[in-house]
Amino acid sequence: MKHLFLILLAIFAVQAGKAQVIDLVENVPHTFPSGITVMYTIRNSTQREVGKKGEFSRHEVTFTTSNDGACDWIRVFTGNERSTAAREFPIVRIDCNNATGMRMTSKGDDIEPREFNAVQVQRTTVNGKVQETRTNVHVGYALMRNERIQRDYIYIVPLNEKPKVQVRAY
Repeated sequence: MKHLFLILLAIFAVQAGKAQVIDLVENVPHTFPSGITVMYTIRNSTQREVGKKGEFSRHEVTFTTSNDGACDWIRVFTGNERSTAAREFPIVRIDCNNATGMRMTSKGDDIEPREFNAVQVQRTTVNGKVQETRTNVHVGYALMRNERIQRDYIYIVPLNEKPKVQVRAY
């Protein structure tokens, strides 16, 4: 009985740890429990001939990611990172399930935050005078409250279809 309980507990822990994937609808924002809100708008739609493969629908899409929560979204370096590049600290993942990727267009992407800097103050005494030097130090990435990030993408999907977009928070 004890082993069965531990196995069930492990299964529930794995399921709870999986990121929730949400289907987005155009112009309808979705807010995650962290306060991060994501929505997209189709700015322009056309039909295009793609080589000898036929006609497809081409959509120019703008994604807006904002922090509408009560807290700032901050990821500070711990010193154990493989890299300090923004791609290592994404906020959300956006995927277009019916995108073809033709003509080097997008199928999905990570929305990355902006740099978060702290001010380092050094005081030195030279000839009896105190000099103060302030330096910005890159300490992580952040999306502050009420801050917004917009990204533009082009999706080529089968003819007369709209993009089928999914999003998940990291």
